[in-house]
Amino acid sequence: VAADGVPREFNMTTGIAYKAVSVIRYTFSNPRVGAPSEGVFEPSEACSSKYPMPACVGNGTQALSLYRVHSKAEPYSLANRNVGDALGDMAFFCDIAGMDATQLVTRWAVEADSAWGQYAFCLYQGGKNLCWGHTGKHVGRESALGLGAGAAQGQCSSNEDTGTWISFPDIGECPAGAAVGTEGCTWRA
Repeated sequence: VAADGVPREFNMTTGIAYKAVSVIRYTFSNPRVGAPSEGVFEPSEACSSKYPMPACVGNGTQALSLYRVHSKAEPYSLANRNVGDALGDMAFFCDIAGMDATQLVTRWAVEADSAWGQYAFCLYQGGKNLCWGHTGKHVGRESALGLGAGAAQGQCSSNEDTGTWISFPDIGECPAGAAVGTEGCTWRA
């Protein structure tokens, strides 16, 4: 807090998330005290007209080799789960998750419709897999950590600079033995 009574820094340490203590520090420059203008909370153009992001123009199906760091308690299923290609999952591993003796790394061979949707945030919580922010049956896709040179956080880009994260909505999973596209399914492992 500066001499004028206005905060200039905010530090927050959370409990353990993904087996790592999270520390967030914000430093404020040129703060203004008072009521915000009327338009400050109006939806942005991105939120009002581009959310959720439309699916990419697909080019058939794509064979993917994907990885997941997870606990032994989690089900061996990709339904409502996030995974990454080799480079992308290393970004998660090194930046957020880390590894200890209680965790596993699994490799998945997946076939997916390449009309990528918006990446979903998925967790194993309360004994089940849950996702937020997906776009229906579309397999979600983004660059690792949402970074890199690709537009729209890498949804439709190659993501060669960061790797790729993928989310699999349970409603898009193909029935056993069915080809991708059967009755609108978008992925199979």
